[in-house]
Amino acid sequence: MSIYEEIRDQQKKLKDKDFKTKWNYFWDYYKVHVIIGLIALIAIILTVRSFILTKPNAIYAVMLNSGYEVSAQDLESGYMEYANVDRSEYSCLIDTSSSFDQTHIDQMTLATSQKIMANVAAQEIDALGADVPTFAYYAAQDVFMDLRTVFSEDELKAFGDDIFYIDGAYMDYIASDEYQTDIMDGEYNKDNKYAVIAHEAMTEGKFDIIPKEEMERPIPIGIIMKDSAVLKTTGAYESNIPVVGIIGNTTRLDNTITFINYLHK
Repeated sequence: MSIYEEIRDQQKKLKDKDFKTKWNYFWDYYKVHVIIGLIALIAIILTVRSFILTKPNAIYAVMLNSGYEVSAQDLESGYMEYANVDRSEYSCLIDTSSSFDQTHIDQMTLATSQKIMANVAAQEIDALGADVPTFAYYAAQDVFMDLRTVFSEDELKAFGDDIFYIDGAYMDYIASDEYQTDIMDGEYNKDNKYAVIAHEAMTEGKFDIIPKEEMERPIPIGIIMKDSAVLKTTGAYESNIPVVGIIGNTTRLDNTITFINYLHK
């Protein structure tokens, strides 16, 4: 007997049965299909609803190692008010929960690093802030924008001594085969000041802010937020000096500049 004939035969048997009998038959034979169909329908509805209700970000910033008690909502709300963001059109994402420790590469550090670099590659992240050693780590990866291409000379002067410089020669060393060999061998040239800096950063989490006058090619890539009233109010970086930079391929530059000014006020 074919499937069609079997179905027709079952329909004949149920023709004069009451609703309860028909329902019990239906449920016994088709409950798995119904459950799967409902799950699929709910998933589609939730996906569509999420797509419709999700608003684009006015800015996406990551504040690494800011402290576990820091309220991202306070920073987000404060920024949106400061930047006069239309809340009906845009949302704001400031991640204060991520941590990174280059001296101890565990699963959390790896996951954070992978997430950040993936978002950088996807042009999703606009700004990154961190304690000095962590910021310097990412600065050496050449992910930040040269602030001379963003701010005028007068605007940079207005930041005073709060500009964080990275030495272009140090970045060259980090990108060199010599550095890769040093990492693999666990040794380094103690006569190479850049090798010494990189070794101390990796093993001790230490990165001294060197005066730009002592650098070969000083590049301004971050703003030091040691006196940020905004960060102090939220309790961020209570025991560290934070630095914030603009990601080089941001697609929301104007909003990110406003974010820098918001934190530095």
